[in-house]
Amino acid sequence: MGADPEDRDADENEKPRHLVQVVRGFWLARVPVTVVAYKHFCDATGRVMPRAPVCNPGWRLEDHPIVNLTWNEAVEFCRWAGARLPTEAEWEYAARGGTDARYWWGSEIEDSKLWYRASSVGGTHPVAAKPPNPWGLCDILGSVWEWCADPWHASYVGAPSTAGVWEGPEGMHALRGGSSVNTASGVRVTYRAGFPDVVATAYCGFRCVRDPR
Repeated sequence: MGADPEDRDADENEKPRHLVQVVRGFWLARVPVTVVAYKHFCDATGRVMPRAPVCNPGWRLEDHPIVNLTWNEAVEFCRWAGARLPTEAEWEYAARGGTDARYWWGSEIEDSKLWYRASSVGGTHPVAAKPPNPWGLCDILGSVWEWCADPWHASYVGAPSTAGVWEGPEGMHALRGGSSVNTASGVRVTYRAGFPDVVATAYCGFRCVRDPR
């Protein structure tokens, strides 16, 4: 987990590279949570939809990822769905899809594989419009940032050797995957960021995990 030491684009928060053991299997959703799925949640729980982004007025584009949600709102949806947010380690393991390069397809960016600054005009896009990674996961890089279960840590110093939640200070959580406005370096599989739990943006969504029974 973490950036290759030879990756010149890697930030300090992607280091040091370290071994992590995934000791328990998990099911990660094929796509980020969509607008239509979140509408079902709101209908079932009496909640109000979040503010619609400029790129999707009135939430008319229901096959696009839901955005403008805080970390807590993402957690609440997952609980309602009988799921949870992925840990950072689970997310990176799944995003790699069994590969070990800057992107799941190789070392060079390919516009046909994802929505990012050079292949998008910004905003959201229909889910699964780009090809999946080797494990069948769509939009795992680019499109929208994805909330993770882990509190934000500024580096991997002291990180656990297993794929559970790395507990830490409250107030900020990790985001992974980059978005449609990130450059090529910002959609690498190891790229990461931290964001305040109470802030929602038009470039951040999430996907759910379920544990096998």
